Amino acid sequence: MKVRVKVTAGAHREKVVEHDAATFDMYVKEPPQGGMANKRVMRLLAERFGVDIRAVRMETGYQSRNKSFEIRGICCLYAYSYQDYWLRSIR
Repeated sequence: MKVRVKVTAGAHREKVVEHDAATFDMYVKEPPQGGMANKRVMRLLAERFGVDIRAVRMETGYQSRNKSFEIRGICCLYAYSYQDYWLRSIR
């Protein structure tokens, strides 16, 4: 499954805005240096989709705010059914 994420690194509060199952805005506390923000985004995506972090692969946007990821081992139907549970757990 392909996922697009717009990342704001160095935010005061962590926040995830989900537009649909494959499009997110993520605000993370980690700074953009050394890939720390990218790693945090990958952890959040793994948690969101209920997969191991090794199943999340960044395809584009290593040094950009706009990133695309591939989540292996799930399909779109699973992502939509898991969406409600995950949104309730982070609030």
